[in-house]
Amino acid sequence: MFDERRRHRRYIINRIAKFQTDSGALPRDCMITDISKQGARLFADGMDVPDQFDLRGHHKSLPPHCSPIR
Repeated sequence: MFDERRRHRRYIINRIAKFQTDSGALPRDCMITDISKQGARLFADGMDVPDQFDLRGHHKSLPPHCSPIR
């Protein structure tokens, strides 16, 4: 099996949000599938999500129902 190399635990969240690629771009809809202290995994219909973006519509703290990825 693969060794886990991440420093922070990732949590399954499956929450709708918006991301913005730069200050002049319009926010785009996405789904946050998992999140950690260092990042999030997003899916956006019909486009690739860039490596850097501003995430809107999520909370900094994880909701109690989030499950850690094993």
